Amino acid sequence: MKIIAVFAVLLAHSAIADPLQLDFSAAVLSGGIDGFMQTPAGGLPNRSDVTRPTFQELGVEKLTSYSVEFGFRLDRNRFFIGANVLRDVQNTQLQSDLLSQWQQFRAGDETSVQVQLDWHRVGYLRHFQSPKYDQLSYALGVDATLFSFHYELSNGVEMVDRAYNKGGYRIGATGRYEFASDLSLNIATFLPIHGASTADITSVDVAIEYRFNDILSGTLGLALLEIDYRDAQTFPNHVVVQMEPQFRIGFVLATD
Repeated sequence: MKIIAVFAVLLAHSAIADPLQLDFSAAVLSGGIDGFMQTPAGGLPNRSDVTRPTFQELGVEKLTSYSVEFGFRLDRNRFFIGANVLRDVQNTQLQSDLLSQWQQFRAGDETSVQVQLDWHRVGYLRHFQSPKYDQLSYALGVDATLFSFHYELSNGVEMVDRAYNKGGYRIGATGRYEFASDLSLNIATFLPIHGASTADITSVDVAIEYRFNDILSGTLGLALLEIDYRDAQTFPNHVVVQMEPQFRIGFVLATD
């Protein structure tokens, strides 16, 4: 509440003092998750099962995540920084033998797992107004991302603990169609620029936004998220995350 109060003061000051526009958004997202965390030891073959463990066999079948973003806009130029927190802790029983990071886990083992799939972004968007439709506006831009991965698996005897941070780059576009002064449809799509050992993050957000007053809006919609990271080792670290669709609900604080 203190953060929101401070931000509200900044919004009010910005609206009075200068044309700088500030915005802050937060959302809760929930949906099923597919994929795997291939985690070798030393990048050598036969030290981890291929495309395992999957999220399903570890009991991570549905994930609730949190997203926040802060931006500021001068004229048609918007700069932003944001973070998505995706974490889960589960206790499960393995249904089949598993080799991960050269540690052998047996079918029937009671295991505990911690998963962190956080990602962060900082970027720029250039806004445009449709020359034909007053209700339609859009923006084009780029961002840099950072994937923060942590995977811990233990059966009380054997333990796997692997963590790393990997960067990436994306191009993106957003669109906004205003049905009325207080109701709009917002779409944001960012696609990865593939590079050597980069974390490729694809995100799509579609949301209806309802404006309660001059500052506060509520959002409700769907989101898609895909993360694919593979390094250049002989037998690579390879993480694939697929969450599609996710239901999202959130709010936006913004100045005009």
